[in-house]
Amino acid sequence: MDRRSRVVLFLELMKLTARSRFVFVGRRKNLDTLAMLGMTREHAQSLVLGLTPDNYVGGPDADHNHPGLDVWVFGLGDSGHEVYVKLQVIPDPAACLCVSFHESERPLHYPLREAQPPESEESQQ
Repeated sequence: MDRRSRVVLFLELMKLTARSRFVFVGRRKNLDTLAMLGMTREHAQSLVLGLTPDNYVGGPDADHNHPGLDVWVFGLGDSGHEVYVKLQVIPDPAACLCVSFHESERPLHYPLREAQPPESEESQQ
């Protein structure tokens, strides 16, 4: 299975899980970013639910704090700020954890944006 297909599957699972149980980890860095952007946890959740493969940055990567679980990284542009988003789906009890939601410390690379074929001249008209 190619990377885009794996990302699509993760996003489907994450969104399904997040609609029933979304846990925003209240780390100081995450809360400071919400305050800076003037948004609530609910707004952050709606942005997470709107993620697409174009937002993909990396993963799955092993979670060193929770062996056997993976984390995925995405990026969001909001209010002129690039936001680093790290997500995890845990199976029992089923939940989507938003582990990180903070201003990116360095520019993010979006590999699936660059992997798309260029538009043909006909589709641009």
